[in-house]
Amino acid sequence: MKRAITAEDLYNINLVETPTVSPNGQHIAFVRGVAEADLDSYSRTIWLASKQGDQWHTRPFTAGVPHQDMQPAFSPDGNWLAFLSTRFSEPWQAPQLCVMPVLGGEARQLSFRVTGVTEFVWQPDSAGFLLVSPSNAAERAQEDEGETWPTEKKALKGAFGKWKEENKAKTDPRVVNVFPYRVGTSFVDDRHRHVYQLPFAAATQTGGALRRVTNGTQHFGSISLANDGVTAYALTLRDGFKDSLFLGQIPVKLDLTTGAYTAVGDAAFHYGGAKVAPSGTHLAAVGIPADLPIGRTQHLFMIDLATNTQTNLTAEVDRTCAEFDWTTADELLLRLDDQGASRIFTAAATDTGLTEQYFDQDQLIVGVTSHPDIGLVVANRTNTHPTELSIVQGAALSPLTQFHESFLASVTVGRTEEVWYTSPDGNKVQGWIVYPPEFDASKTYPLAVNIHGGPHAMWSSASHATWHEWQMHANAGYVVFFCNPRGSEGYGESFMQAIHHNWGAPTLTDVLAGVDLVVARGIIDTDRMALTGGSFGGYMTVWTIGHDNRFAAAVTQRGVYQLGAFMGTTDIPELVEYAFEAEMFADDEAKLWQHTPIAYANNIETPTLIIHAENDFRVPISEAEALYIKLRRKGVPVEMVRYPEEGHELSRSGKPKHRIDRLERMLAWFDKYCKPADAASAEDVS
Repeated sequence: MKRAITAEDLYNINLVETPTVSPNGQHIAFVRGVAEADLDSYSRTIWLASKQGDQWHTRPFTAGVPHQDMQPAFSPDGNWLAFLSTRFSEPWQAPQLCVMPVLGGEARQLSFRVTGVTEFVWQPDSAGFLLVSPSNAAERAQEDEGETWPTEKKALKGAFGKWKEENKAKTDPRVVNVFPYRVGTSFVDDRHRHVYQLPFAAATQTGGALRRVTNGTQHFGSISLANDGVTAYALTLRDGFKDSLFLGQIPVKLDLTTGAYTAVGDAAFHYGGAKVAPSGTHLAAVGIPADLPIGRTQHLFMIDLATNTQTNLTAEVDRTCAEFDWTTADELLLRLDDQGASRIFTAAATDTGLTEQYFDQDQLIVGVTSHPDIGLVVANRTNTHPTELSIVQGAALSPLTQFHESFLASVTVGRTEEVWYTSPDGNKVQGWIVYPPEFDASKTYPLAVNIHGGPHAMWSSASHATWHEWQMHANAGYVVFFCNPRGSEGYGESFMQAIHHNWGAPTLTDVLAGVDLVVARGIIDTDRMALTGGSFGGYMTVWTIGHDNRFAAAVTQRGVYQLGAFMGTTDIPELVEYAFEAEMFADDEAKLWQHTPIAYANNIETPTLIIHAENDFRVPISEAEALYIKLRRKGVPVEMVRYPEEGHELSRSGKPKHRIDRLERMLAWFDKYCKPADAASAEDVS
């Protein structure tokens, strides 16, 4: 007999990530991510799908528990698989570059960096790597003088202890002279990500002497290397650009001998990813206009390196490029997210057109690669099945993994229906309804409404963490509704720009029109409707209950509730600066106040659960604290739940026990006010 999906099923839902194919087309490497109950953390292991005759067989290639093995990459000669791993003990807890023979064996550590390695690429001759690793000015000076970490264990332990004490001393007191000065759940230190060269000796499976290529007080990343082994590119901040976490990057050509670099591309754009063609003639890069970079389509540009002119490959499609890579010397493979699904295209370096390779409106693709002998390889999921690895054969998918078969055979999965509707002002909106597994159209049910973050995100009925959440609510007896209102990606730039200067009103109109659609079907008890959302969805949750009292319960998560104060505490103040064209603590504060959810808190009557992470540096917890005090003083039933050591990604990658606790608290709050027996006896939270 099948059972209901619960919060604990977090441990049964795997991730499949970053597929890559060996040069001979006989192996596909990918990462499998699993939440580990005993460790209250995650493991990532590398798996291989290998072709034997006409059949594919999958097997674990590394044993990652309790570690993280990531970013697998086959050597150009096909003999080796390199990857990053956290498997090594002190002082190498940070990810290190490792290599293993494709035929199997032990992982050999090639890099020995206490600050770790963040990314790498193979040299075309398989005899070394370019990699990126953080270092500060003092560490770079030691490198220039030839100082290296000791190899004898006792001496290494002593050197590492001294290094830790020196780092600790720098934060007492903590001197801040950069911005952003805290990101994720950590404060930024004085290190910058630099490019290094590392030789690799296949005969001994060892790395040679590490040589730094770049220098200075700026970050380098998104490194790529052409087939000549010397034409290298990276992204870095353009000169004179103001502090920003994600704006101001431009591609640069690196001189691997001197470390000098020259900018390419158009200074009128910000870039967020760049890869040189194997031929070295073109550079593909994702870019957005610098004049108004918020709520814009992130197009894929082809830059002719001989003329430094760029062509917009995705202009006619008007969809954001979510992923791209070179498949041959001069052909690109790219994924565009479109209306809750994914489209796969190819493009030639010398042509401005796109050729569509695959589209299925029910499939969300989260990783794609290809090989001439195999075709497309994808990590894919649907609203009935979490992520697996598949090969595209014609118009169909042939699964290579079956990680979720036993789980799905044991649980009930609610049916998901796609709906399109027109909001009162004529806007067309895509939404979805998830029904309880034993749904009976002659009965009425409580409703759980979800609003996505971003604000310029795109939800799919197959979104990973939220699929689990929606199915849990449906299995608990709720009809679930969610949509992509104006502002969402996947519907064109004008759709995203429809909330420019005005986040709340257009979004609320679209969301409530969808609620009305579901209610009109006669299946909802309108006295038992709940609402939730995170980040911008938290903003909209509080905005909604400040403008509409139809909901019996609300759960707001990691939300922005005070736009002016948020600009002074977040690591991304430019989000509000550009979205509202407003200056922090300036004359336009009155304009921001009109669009601030807490400004309408006196209208709130809805019992509200506030969920926030204490180390959220994207939306600091002061936002939740202010809302909690306001609602408590007003007498609204309110409770605040704070998760220590967690950040903005709590619901997606926080500690598993915290994620499960969050899911259970949310459902308990819904039930308290939306289930008949509980609603009658519900008491105010004081």
